[in-house]
Amino acid sequence: MKKYLFSLLVVSLFIVPFIGLAQTTAVAPCPVITRNLTLGSTGPEVTTLQQYLIDEGFLNSDGPTGYFGKMTKAAVQAWQKDHNVLPNNGFFGVISRAVLNALCGEESGLSINSVSGPTSLAIGQTGTWAVNATAPSGTNLKYSVDWGDVIATPVVAGLKTETSQTSTFTHSYGRAGTYTVRFLVSDNSMCGGAAECDNFKYAKTSITVVVGDDLGQGVPKVIRSGYRTNNILLEYNAKEPQSPWLVGIFYVDVIAENGDILIPLIGAFRPNAIKRVGNVDQSMPPTSVEYSPVNNWPMANPTITKVGENYKIAKGNYKTFLVKAYFDTSKMFAGSYFVRTSGIAYRHNISGDYLWKDGEELSVGYKTIVGEQGPYISGVTTSYDSTQKLTVVTAKGERLSNVNIYFNGRSVDSVASRSTDGREFHFNAIFDSGNYPLYVQNAIGKSNTVHVTISGNNDGIGKPIAKFSGGPMKLLNGTLGAAFAGTVTASGGDIYLPKDWFLNGWFNDNKGIGYSTNGCKRSILGYGATPSIVYDKYGVALYKLEDGGNQSFKLEISCPVNELFAGIYKAQLGECCL
Repeated sequence: MKKYLFSLLVVSLFIVPFIGLAQTTAVAPCPVITRNLTLGSTGPEVTTLQQYLIDEGFLNSDGPTGYFGKMTKAAVQAWQKDHNVLPNNGFFGVISRAVLNALCGEESGLSINSVSGPTSLAIGQTGTWAVNATAPSGTNLKYSVDWGDVIATPVVAGLKTETSQTSTFTHSYGRAGTYTVRFLVSDNSMCGGAAECDNFKYAKTSITVVVGDDLGQGVPKVIRSGYRTNNILLEYNAKEPQSPWLVGIFYVDVIAENGDILIPLIGAFRPNAIKRVGNVDQSMPPTSVEYSPVNNWPMANPTITKVGENYKIAKGNYKTFLVKAYFDTSKMFAGSYFVRTSGIAYRHNISGDYLWKDGEELSVGYKTIVGEQGPYISGVTTSYDSTQKLTVVTAKGERLSNVNIYFNGRSVDSVASRSTDGREFHFNAIFDSGNYPLYVQNAIGKSNTVHVTISGNNDGIGKPIAKFSGGPMKLLNGTLGAAFAGTVTASGGDIYLPKDWFLNGWFNDNKGIGYSTNGCKRSILGYGATPSIVYDKYGVALYKLEDGGNQSFKLEISCPVNELFAGIYKAQLGECCL
């Protein structure tokens, strides 16, 4: 007999708890059939099979004839399809006899404990299913899967000394629809490799998956729920006992209009704490947001379902969500606050991008926060790295995460790194010895000014030695271009080269007039080994070359021809190194 079964992609072995038995249905009396029956077969076992099919309603006949004809074959095919026997070709062989024996309640020692897998997938999305089976030790199990769109090649896995085995399968679908995935686990280890034998045992189970690129084309409508009161309160914060949470609480109704909608499990609602200063609203994002559907409601509120990492609301239905937004008051300036939310994130399919829909503006307030009126620097430390010839300036304080940083009267934001808790920042730079003022500022105000003392002289004392040569000029797409390549070597000490302008170049015409108009471009590229980059006290990026070290650079210049007068031009390299 041919073996017909399906494809397994991955098999993994490990012991898992017993969960439940595969479904079987007992019937009586049980017909005894011991040989293969097919078109043209005759005898008492054909009579037994025909009587069973008549009793079960699959064969429309006044009585058995003992001859396996076309009507009997069609009845066997109908019975096989009804009991998930594959292939359902009308041949009554080993697999069909095993199914019949299982339906009659024969114990095989083989069972499927559990099956798990996705309930929904997008078109082309790969899903993973897991089947846990129990069988006697030493059993060789054959796993077969009918995915509903394709029947795959079977895979055999031996149980050895284990009594339980979990196997995983992966599959994706190319068309939308509802698919029933059928798993058949069989044991033919007693057959000794023979093509057919009556010791064939099996267990089966199935699971359904919905596949569709577009699970909904609706648009959410967000309104205030009319059955509970929104609120704002201060709640104890175990991590910061002196700084309680400011909590905004909302009950929000989300209505699915014009089609189904999917609401993400995380990130659907985006409340903010608002402090009104004059006519300007200063907003602060929450530390965290929690929300969940409300089910115990005084009026009808349809049960919500989960599709992947989303809540699904069917067209025309609505769901009430409880939304809680938490704000860390240790990071908030003094003042009276209210909390506001409006709109919601949603998507049409489980793998698509999220969209945003504005909704009714909901707000609760006010609560007064007592604290600093602005950012505050409590201390500064410096550390000097003699190897890198850099000074690291570290400042600590309160509410330093969203501020502009000023050192010696100039912004150093571009070279500063901030901690996530808003209480520290630092920056690296090259400084002359001296004492420098440091402060921060935001829309609320300027912080206190602290003074930073830099000791030691970390100036570069070396001199650059440069060797450059030019390549041919090119005229391409209306642009005149040229390049110079070479090396710079640090002699007698370290040197620092301004990253964007230590080299300069331009075009000279035949009269010796140089051109470098607004339309011309210049770029300096380091190549070969990656050059080290540091920053000076004004935040200017510098290439650093240590004493004796060298670095390869390329200067590229270009000018649109419509920026130049008529003439003969040559490229000119300026003096290195600024």
